[in-house]
Amino acid sequence: MTWSRLPAFAAAAWLCATAPVLAQAVELNLGHVLTTASHYHAAAVKLAEVAAAKSNGQIKITIFPGAQLGGEVKMIQSARTGTQDIVVTGEPPVENTLKEYTVFSFPYLFSSVDQANGVLQGPIGREMLDLLPRYNMVGLGFISALERNIFTNGKTIGSAADM
Repeated sequence: MTWSRLPAFAAAAWLCATAPVLAQAVELNLGHVLTTASHYHAAAVKLAEVAAAKSNGQIKITIFPGAQLGGEVKMIQSARTGTQDIVVTGEPPVENTLKEYTVFSFPYLFSSVDQANGVLQGPIGREMLDLLPRYNMVGLGFISALERNIFTNGKTIGSAADM
């Protein structure tokens, strides 16, 4: 055996030794805080379906809606420490861990849902997701809800001048 063939052989031996482990089903828990009628839940259901289909049923994702696994901050902390597998969350709770995400809290950052989706599904969104591994998280993607909520103490906001 030549040295150039040794690494390939070692890899093949490792794969043969671990194949039974890799063939075992993987069960993951996914939590979110919204109802089963929400876009969070729709995304979670789709993720579970795709994971099951692409893995020939070897990946099973159990969904816990309605904050059954805790609030968003708690679930993010649980994901970071490895006690929870997947969290579907809004951006504001992520700001507690990743200050760079506060940019998404700027009012009227995007002009439309299409613009938000274009940015979040493009290089800027990828760059933001790539910040997560240093905090023991992996970002799978963004769900764009583009909610613009302004809370006041009784004052009606009808225009930018009212701000």
